[in-house]
Parts: sequence; structure tokens; C-alpha cells
Amino acid sequence: MNGKKNAWEGIALIPFIDQLRLVDAIDTIHPSQLTPDEILRNQFGPSHLYQFSDKSVGSFKSPLPDIFSDIPDCYVSESVYTLPEYPAGKHLGFKLCKGVQMGRFTPKGFPTLYYLNFMAEFKAIHVNIFGNGSRKESLLLRIENNEDEKTMLERAKQFIGKKCFVNWPYHKEALVMGVSTATHKFFKTK
Repeated sequence: MNGKKNAWEGIALIPFIDQLRLVDAIDTIHPSQLTPDEILRNQFGPSHLYQFSDKSVGSFKSPLPDIFSDIPDCYVSESVYTLPEYPAGKHLGFKLCKGVQMGRFTPKGFPTLYYLNFMAEFKAIHVNIFGNGSRKESLLLRIENNEDEKTMLERAKQFIGKKCFVNWPYHKEALVMGVSTATHKFFKTK
């Protein structure tokens, strides 16, 4: 279990496969011993693209009728998809998709560090994960606060009665009803 407390956290350690032994075992089976379905299954085939269709494309016969019933009106179309060719030896590299907005252009509700002064560092702080401290370094962000409490409260009061997004990353819209610190509380008055 490698120090884990819960069975589902454990990693099954499987020995490396002896490649020569595996190839020898495969060679003992002659293709004539396989069914047509097995031969088809063991081949590379084309990629398929499944897309939603506004109109029914007909019925879909269940491959497992004892378990799943047929679908009388199927709204998914299937087509063979040919993967695009890329010149040999050329690396795609990592980059953002065209049109991605970042920094001050980030869409409403998405978190950004663009407007914050912060320092980042890697440090072994043993974050508690499932009852165990993390073993490796964690990325720490230290937000630098350049405002005093009074300025922060005045800024926070501007948000009372306005909408905001909470529960990142599963954004839910919320209404700010009040703001509080260790020493002050402000609430919307009727």
C-alpha cells in the first residue's frame, strides 16, 4: 500500500512483461484459430467521429440485447474520421489555442492572477491530502497586500448587492449580501 491508509489509494505493482515471452506466446496461436470478429478486433482501423444530430438518424440495434434495449430514435451520427497528416520530424510544440483570452481579457468569472501582486515559490510544506502529508514540494502563492484594512473594506463595500462568481472552478453566480473581517462587518441594508 506504500503508506496509504485507504485501499483505493493503493497502486497495484505489476512486474514488467517479458516481451520475448509474450511474443513467443502469441506466435503459438495461428490466425486460422481466430474467429473473424477476433481478427477484426486485432487490427488497426479508422477513427470514428460521433456527433449529435438535430434529426433522428434512425434506430440503433443494441450490440448487447440481453443487457441494453435498442434505441428507436438515435440522434447521434457516425462517420469515419481521417486524422490530419503532419510532416514527419516536425514538432507541434505547446501553445494556446487561437482565440484564448488571458490576463485582463479573461472572460468574466474565470480566475486570474493578472491584477494581483504575488510571489511564487516551491516549498515542502506537507499539504494534508487524504490524511497524509504530501511528500513533494508544493507551489505556494503569497499574495502581497499593499492596502490597509480600511481601504480593503471600502473596496469590498462596493460589491455589496452585486453579483459575483463563487465555488471555483464550478462557477456559480451569487449575490454579495455582506462583507466581514476579523474586526468589521458590513451588510446590505434594506
